Formats: sequence, C-alpha cells, structure tokens
Amino acid sequence: MATEKKKAINRLQSIYPLRAIVDQRYKRSSEAMKAGKPTAWSMVNWWLPEAILNVMDVETMYPENYGPVCAATGAAEAYLNRADAEGFPSHLCGYARNTLGYTVRMMKDLKGEIPPEAPMGGMPKPTLLLSSGIMCDARYKWFQALGRYMDAPVWVLELPHPGVEEEATEGVHEHNIKFMVEGLREFVAFLERLLGKKMDWYKLYEAQRDIEEICRIWHETNELRKARPCPMHSR
Repeated sequence: MATEKKKAINRLQSIYPLRAIVDQRYKRSSEAMKAGKPTAWSMVNWWLPEAILNVMDVETMYPENYGPVCAATGAAEAYLNRADAEGFPSHLCGYARNTLGYTVRMMKDLKGEIPPEAPMGGMPKPTLLLSSGIMCDARYKWFQALGRYMDAPVWVLELPHPGVEEEATEGVHEHNIKFMVEGLREFVAFLERLLGKKMDWYKLYEAQRDIEEICRIWHETNELRKARPCPMHSR
C-alpha cells in the first residue's frame, strides 16, 4: 500500500508570533500573583466582562482554554485522574475535570503554589472566580466546585436565554438589555468593593471601543474566508 502523502499547509505569516503572545499571557498572570496583584479565572471572554477586568487591572486566565493546552502537552491525564479520585464523575466535561484536577493538585498538594509540571507556567491561584452558565450547564457548577477549594469569591454573570418565539415578543429585547446592564453594573460594584478601587468609566469606554473594532475586523476576515479556495484555513 502506497504511503499517503500529506498536503502542505500554507500558513499565514501572522500565525508565527502568536505562540509567543500566548506564552506571555500566562507569564504575566504568574508574575501578577507573585507581585500580589489581583488575578481572575474567568468563564466569560467574549463580551464586556473581560474589558471590565482589564480596566480594573485584573490579570485574567481562562481555565477552559487551558484544558487543550494541558491535553496538547500531555499534562491533562494526571489532572483528569486527580479529579476522578476526588469524586467528580468521569463523564463530566473534560475541560471542567482538567481544571478541577489542576486545582486539587495546586491547593491540596502545593498549598496554593503553581504545579511545577504545569505547561506554559500554569495558572496562579486567583483572587476571584468569574462564572457563567452561558451555553453550558456544567459551567455554573464547575466554578462553584472550584470555590470549595480556593479562598476566592465566585461571581456569576448570566445572559437571558429566551426561546425563538419569546425573542420576537414585544419588550423582550429591551428587557434582556436591561437585565445585562444591571448585571454588569453589579459586577463592577462587586469588583470595586473587592479591590478597593473605583472604575475608570472613560477607560472602559475606550476598551469597549477596541473590542468592537476587533469584532469588526474578525467579521470582515471571516467574510473574506468565504472565497474558494479559502485564503485562511482553520489550522
């Protein structure tokens, strides 16, 4: 049987600096913890809460994203086994199990220190946990479980989940916006109490403006990717 030839992947030049940027993100978080600066583990990384944390000078890590990092480097198996041994069901989401096992290792074995085997420098013990049940029921209980092991408050930000018919009902859209605005204002007030500093609202406006521009560019990029052959593949 002839050996199948692998097709060469033509990568964009912009992909190559990304690894260094990702590495630097984990390094900054670790250095922030060592310097006594606030850090957060977050489940929300695609709307305003991330900007709020950045403006409040909180270094943010994303445990869900760290799961694939652990899997790619071979570190995940030990964390998954540790979560299983702790009594969490093996059919639970692998992202959650990886984070739970990592946390048990950090808090029970190492008294809050980053595991030395953790890839990319690991995730430091957070000052707060930002949770949400958006799109996935496990997310809600996942961060509550993390809070059992760490002396860190858990804050939950939610989005309304109206059905298709309900979304078209008069007044529902306005109600959803009001719900989200109130939730975000409560989150800001919580951070101000926790960190002992006030929100810089103009700085938040600038941060949100940057996020909107990033979203615009990302949408434009994906529109260009509709061309055949696709100029930018998923890998």
